[in-house]
Amino acid sequence: MAVNHYFSGGNGIGNDNEKRLHEDLIIEGLKIYGHDCYYLPRTLVNRDLILGEDSLSKFDDSYLLEMYMETTEGFAGEQEIISKFGLEIREDTTFMISKRRWQDQVDSAHTLIVDGRPNEGDIIYMPLMNSFFEIQFVQDQEPFFQLGNLPVYKLKVTRWEYSNERLDTGIDEIDSAETQYSLDQGLYQSSLESGTFGAVLGSPVVTGDVVTSIPIVSGGEGYVTAPTLTISAPSATINATASANVTGNTLTSFGIDNAGRGYSSVPTLTLTYVATDSTTKTNDTATVTLTNGQVTAISTPTITDILSVTSVVISSPGSAVTASATANLTNGVVTSISITVDGSSYLGLSPTVTISANTDATGSLLLENDSADGEVQYFINEDFAVQTQSGYANNIDLDNEAGFDTASTLDDILDFTERNPFGDPDGGGF
Repeated sequence: MAVNHYFSGGNGIGNDNEKRLHEDLIIEGLKIYGHDCYYLPRTLVNRDLILGEDSLSKFDDSYLLEMYMETTEGFAGEQEIISKFGLEIREDTTFMISKRRWQDQVDSAHTLIVDGRPNEGDIIYMPLMNSFFEIQFVQDQEPFFQLGNLPVYKLKVTRWEYSNERLDTGIDEIDSAETQYSLDQGLYQSSLESGTFGAVLGSPVVTGDVVTSIPIVSGGEGYVTAPTLTISAPSATINATASANVTGNTLTSFGIDNAGRGYSSVPTLTLTYVATDSTTKTNDTATVTLTNGQVTAISTPTITDILSVTSVVISSPGSAVTASATANLTNGVVTSISITVDGSSYLGLSPTVTISANTDATGSLLLENDSADGEVQYFINEDFAVQTQSGYANNIDLDNEAGFDTASTLDDILDFTERNPFGDPDGGGF
């Protein structure tokens, strides 16, 4: 064998315990020298299939993680650029984040466009600077196998240029950026509703890993039948894992390798081991402690005849449960919401709740509601059908309006799919 198997176990550089210790020390260092930052996964809403971008994307989840900013002497990049087009600020930096912490808190197919790694285009919000940074590149092999593993991601980021994206994370200091910078007049000035005076709900309140309440921003008006509420599904559950620590022939403790996610009841831990008399035995007397759906502590039963440990198995949390709720009416107004199923595995998530349109009332033009008592302010209360205004653009409609792949003089928008976009639209040329 080329390497010293007494230290490396014949499995690369360092054994599993050394690698785990190395990773734990890095996480501890990040918590000491790093900053609290929010990781915001991007959700695509209306992706442009030609340009490959989505200016209408939204951010409705946030995860608080410790990150270390590598450029401690100031921002990298080209800094301030003054040209005939005005002032442009290009400030780049690099954030270091633990792979294990990111995978435990963020990594899920329910929250990421591509799961398994941080995504370019996701946002990092740093409260200390009140600044947003967009991930441009993810470096996952630096430092390069220092102890036989790759414990961190290095996120190459630059200042995020806000472009009317939706921010619904439930964190006021993050979501306020949308109110301050958005130019979406349909959101903040007036909007056409089909069936007016519909109730408006706030973000659900999550306690532990279950939905406990849904606030009412405005109760609406004119309901005959209660509207239907829909709560988004939680992330998938994660089975907790643990390992046994043995000194001599005595079990000294259990180590929690993965706290899991989505436990609604206390799981069972089963220890299988080879006893000193060479027989295989099992023990399931350890007591598992849960906090917010995760395993946080494991008691140590008295076992003194262990020759070797075969396995440590924590029972499965089962499937994630989607929460549900019903609206309660008083004189046609939504006055309260009852949680019928509080769900499970919502730990660290900000689920979205939607309410069906009020089809019982007549069409009207609804103004922005800024009254202190929450009373709806409106005008043009007539009995006529009103076109529903979509909150997002539609690529198919835009293509039709632009005369996609045509050269008609009736086009409202001149696009680059036409034969000669700079000359006579009917083919006359310059």
